[in-house]
Amino acid sequence: MKFIIAQKQMNLSRLIVIAFSAIALSGNAMSVNGAEVRSANKTFADWCRQKADLSPETKHTVEVLLKEAGTTDCDAGDRKLSSLTQLDLNFNRISDIKPLASLTKLKDLSLNFNRISDIKPLASLTNLKDLSLGNNQISDIKPLAPLTNLKDLSLGRNRIGDIKPLASLTKLKDLDLDNNQIGDIKSLAPLTNLKDLSLNNNQISDIKPLASLTELTWLFLSDNQISDIKPLESLTELTWIDLNNNQISDIKPLASLTNLTQLSLSSNPIDDIKLLASFTKLTRLSFSNNLSGDIKLLASLTNLEELELNNNRISDIKLLASLTKLKKLELGLNQITDIKPLASLTKLTWLKLNNNQIGDIKPLASLTKLNYLQLENNQIRDIKPLASLTNLIQLFLSNNQIGDIKPLASLTKLNYLFLSGNSIAPKTCPLKPESICQWEPPLFLPLPPFELPSLPSPPSLPPTFELPEPPSPLFLTPIFLPPPPELPSLPPT
Repeated sequence: MKFIIAQKQMNLSRLIVIAFSAIALSGNAMSVNGAEVRSANKTFADWCRQKADLSPETKHTVEVLLKEAGTTDCDAGDRKLSSLTQLDLNFNRISDIKPLASLTKLKDLSLNFNRISDIKPLASLTNLKDLSLGNNQISDIKPLAPLTNLKDLSLGRNRIGDIKPLASLTKLKDLDLDNNQIGDIKSLAPLTNLKDLSLNNNQISDIKPLASLTELTWLFLSDNQISDIKPLESLTELTWIDLNNNQISDIKPLASLTNLTQLSLSSNPIDDIKLLASFTKLTRLSFSNNLSGDIKLLASLTNLEELELNNNRISDIKLLASLTKLKKLELGLNQITDIKPLASLTKLTWLKLNNNQIGDIKPLASLTKLNYLQLENNQIRDIKPLASLTNLIQLFLSNNQIGDIKPLASLTKLNYLFLSGNSIAPKTCPLKPESICQWEPPLFLPLPPFELPSLPSPPSLPPTFELPEPPSPLFLTPIFLPPPPELPSLPPT
């Protein structure tokens, strides 16, 4: 009997603890739900008037929006922002976007390069047609499902694995999902209006869902785990496809893609390249790191303007003499000694010949349009032929056998001249300012002097900017429960 009484008392205390826990949890839930309802109904003016009481993250967003509106007055800011159809908030260190939820007239919103992880406030912006969220910390994209008017969506460089919410966005024409954690792309099959699709650097192996996207003109699939490309046979409207860095050995399924003008197949274990000869419309071909050796089949590609053939064990480049439309040519990391065939390529502006066995560079003297030239890691002694290349902006001559650099005095447009690993004495720069001459191996390489016009332009960067910091660890708010009532002492047995 004493044991039963004690057990009942213990059970009673447990019930009290459970009751208190339930009250605490339900109170917390009611508080969260209430806050969400209040947030959802707020205008920008409401957020603005409460600025002093907001979290630092929310307050920062309000201040950014006030600056965008060109006022410090809450009501004036609300009137201006509420009427906007376009808003660019790139590079603003924004993490909390709740104050944007009431801007329902927006059709074009750009939030690239911020610190955003929670995009629930965007669910109310159903008029959006163009949304850019690249370079943030987003993993959950369910709030995008109601945005069925979207035509252009950019989600590159986030942490997205599940893309099922995109299946409802059937008006999409342009979709960027680069640099995420996507493996399953079945949800893309209904998006039959897509024209441009970018899925570079994900975890994709099965591309069968892409077979239905017959309107595609640009498709980017580099840096995945793709081996079977048969599903691409139906995509006959494609003009540009990037398949670099995959596991593709058979490229025959590409035979039907007769409209291709740009093709990237670098770093794949391709067995047979005969098919490449049939792509006579190509203006750009990337075929590096395939260890092919023999490139005679490329002679028919006379429309080429850009050709990348790095690291292919190439020694004979005679066929290149006929490719007179070339503007960009990359032949680094090969076994080339004779570059006479290059003398006819007078439209070249970009040439990479690093890491070969080149000694005589006289054929380069005619390439007077060059502004980017890499010749490092060769066997060059005499650089007098370079004196005529007066449009050069960047010149790489490291690790050769050069003793005299006076012939370079005529290259007055040079911004960078790399000379480490030679026998130059004294180390006197023939150019002004002398800092143009880099005598030591560079810690970093400069950006190329230009972007080729056929390549998509990256987002323009401000003069100085800070990339988003990695997200802080998630800390859960503890729920403190009252201690259970003290149990009475049991009488001695």
